[in-house]
Amino acid sequence: MHLTSLRNNAGDTIVEVLVVLAILGLALSISYATASRSLLSTNGAQENSKATALLQAQAEVLRYMAPQVSPPANQDVFGQSGPFCIDTTALTIDNSFVSSNLNNVENPDSYPATCKQTPPFHIAIVKSVSGANYAVFDLTAKWSDIHGDGVDTVTLSYRVYND
Repeated sequence: MHLTSLRNNAGDTIVEVLVVLAILGLALSISYATASRSLLSTNGAQENSKATALLQAQAEVLRYMAPQVSPPANQDVFGQSGPFCIDTTALTIDNSFVSSNLNNVENPDSYPATCKQTPPFHIAIVKSVSGANYAVFDLTAKWSDIHGDGVDTVTLSYRVYND
């Protein structure tokens, strides 16, 4: 038997094992980063969906309540003169509801408790346009983004007709 044939059957060297482990570690770290990013995207989409559903509930209350409310002069159909929200959890059988004025629509932390529905969402409604028999409301939900370094926002515009 030759010395060269014994050398080839000796097995892998430590350097070859370390190279394989490094490649395996790199592949696992890339897989983890991809899965983590995917999970964050999924959670962000779920939050967006929940916020949209909350805004749709607010729009339904606007649609239902607007024709039944007689506004005072210089106020919208809900008697609000500025940004507001509707506490849909406080709706009762006699169609009453709680609405709250918002002093600073840009700062969700200043919203009253009735506008902080299903945390972490902050709801605000602003009348943007009005006509002889209609009003257009911009409904906005704000919440801290999934990364915690910004604010996510969903806005719906809804036209309400006064009969």
